[in-house]
Amino acid sequence: MFDIREKDANNFTCVSDEFPTALNLFPNCHGCWSRQQKPLVYTPGLTASFLNGAWKDLKGCKDQAEATPLWPLDNAAAALKHPLCYLEVMGLGLDNSTSPPSFKSKKGVNVTTEDFGGLQGLTFGPFLSGFLPLLGWREGENAFGMTFDWRYTALGLEEYYTESKVHFPTYHFLLVRDPKVNSFFGPLHVKALIEDVYAKCNNTRVTIISPSYGPQVTLGFLTRMTQTWKDKYVSLFVALSPVW
Repeated sequence: MFDIREKDANNFTCVSDEFPTALNLFPNCHGCWSRQQKPLVYTPGLTASFLNGAWKDLKGCKDQAEATPLWPLDNAAAALKHPLCYLEVMGLGLDNSTSPPSFKSKKGVNVTTEDFGGLQGLTFGPFLSGFLPLLGWREGENAFGMTFDWRYTALGLEEYYTESKVHFPTYHFLLVRDPKVNSFFGPLHVKALIEDVYAKCNNTRVTIISPSYGPQVTLGFLTRMTQTWKDKYVSLFVALSPVW
C-alpha cells in the first residue's frame, strides 16, 4: 500500500494505493509531506555510476580525444567495437610511488563520472528523480548524487575526496548547470559537494545514504575528514546492506 496525500500546484490531491500509479497519474505531486526534507546525498553502489573516458597513446588503441561512454555497457557500443582496447582503458595500473601502493588509470587514460552532484549519472537515476519527490526530496534542491569511479578502492580516490583535477570550469557547482548534458560543473570532489549542499540548504547538515559498496567509498571519505568538519556538515551516515 502506498498512500500519498498532498496537494500539488494545480490543487489536485494525490492519493494512491500503488506507487507506479501515483507516479504516472500525478507527475506534479510534490510529496507526502508539506515540509521539505533535510538535504540528502546519495552514494550509489558498485557499477551504478556512469563512466566516460578519453585516451591517448594507449597500446592497442586508437586515440580518443573526446570523452566516450564506457559504462553502462548498453551506452558503450562505440567503445565495445574494440574489446581489447576497452579492457585496456578500463583496467588500472599499480602505482608503487605511493605508500601503500595504490591503483590508478593507465598513462594517457582519463576516466570521469557523469553528472556529479546530480542523479542522472546513475543507472537508476530516472527512477530516483521520479520517486524521491514523493517523499519530499527534489534533485538539485535537497537531493544530490555522489557518483564515483567504482574501479577504485578508497585508496585510489584521494583526489575524488578532497582535490579535483578534472578539467571543468571552476564554478560553484550548485550554481552552474549545463542543461544540454545535465551535469553540474565545478570542483568535482566530495568535500566541496557536502559543503555546497550545506550552504545551499540554509546551513543544514547533510544526510549521506549509501547502499552496497557505496558505504566503503563514503567511509573512506569520512575517515579523512576531521571530527570538527564532520560535526559541522554531516548529520547522519546511513549504510544500507554495506560490504564491510
